[in-house]
Amino acid sequence: MKVSNGFLSNISRCINLKELKISGLKSHDCHILMQQLFPLVLCAEFPNKEVISALIELCTFFKVLCAKTLRVEDLEQIKAQAPKTLPKLEFLPPTCRNVMLHLVIHLTDQALISGPVQYYWMYSGERCLYVYKLLAGNKDHPKDCIAEGYIANECMTLCSRYLRSIETKFDRPERNYNGGVKSDGTMSVITHAGRPVEATRYIDLDALEKERANVYALKNCEEVQSFFMY
Repeated sequence: MKVSNGFLSNISRCINLKELKISGLKSHDCHILMQQLFPLVLCAEFPNKEVISALIELCTFFKVLCAKTLRVEDLEQIKAQAPKTLPKLEFLPPTCRNVMLHLVIHLTDQALISGPVQYYWMYSGERCLYVYKLLAGNKDHPKDCIAEGYIANECMTLCSRYLRSIETKFDRPERNYNGGVKSDGTMSVITHAGRPVEATRYIDLDALEKERANVYALKNCEEVQSFFMY
């Protein structure tokens, strides 16, 4: 399971340990909680096996549906499982048992027709509208401000594509760019020292953590891939 550093830092800001509440999450954060972390918490803490089974099936449904690559056989499998999962959710309060829960049955049909869901959900549109709202400096004429800001952004984008000697957002190095891989005769996984993204911290690893770090490095090193048996 892979969870981004941005998600972990956002979670740490949104959790109130004193009141045991989580607030201020983004839509993507809620997706990660439901698809990746929620099933683990259920298995560890919840005693009712029937409730656990129903909720994990629902989480697995959305995990498969929101994957970067969709397989027809996987979609057909969760499509057949969805009508069996929804009746198990009778323990939910009445406010949750509405038409939105019934739409789960039809989501796989839409994915089979339209493809991966990330290409037609509203996250990109919401981010774009958020940027446009920031352009409305004059509250009396917000549409004019947004139109003017949009045209200015398009003009600057067009000009920056033809500027070769000036750093623009199209040729700017990434935030964690460390200069590229340098060949000095060592293994590919340790050819460069790297650069920390956040503040530097020094920690001492115990024997088990060092062993896990060595195994992880070897598994991601091209020179030793031929020694693994798959």
